[in-house]
Amino acid sequence: MNEATNVLRGILHPDGTLELTERPTLPAGQVEVTIRPVVEPVKGENWLEYLQRTRAKLEASGATFRTKEEIDSDIEEMRDWDSHLDEIRDQIEEARRGERKG
Repeated sequence: MNEATNVLRGILHPDGTLELTERPTLPAGQVEVTIRPVVEPVKGENWLEYLQRTRAKLEASGATFRTKEEIDSDIEEMRDWDSHLDEIRDQIEEARRGERKG
């Protein structure tokens, strides 16, 4: 199966038609199309301003983000799990040492 892909730019018109800026290099036949908006950087905008603007847009669209407390809680859970795994590893090593002596 040919996995060739083309990434092209185009314009989505209000009536739903799509105008491509260039000709695809795929052979004629059925294709799968994914459309996403192109985010153009604002002139004079640095990366922090871009991140802040993008986050504000996402929040306005209803997106939610984890709080610092939620992230810290997840990190603590991972550390607890690591400690638990360390304990299991120590028990296995101790059991192996006991088998070698006995």
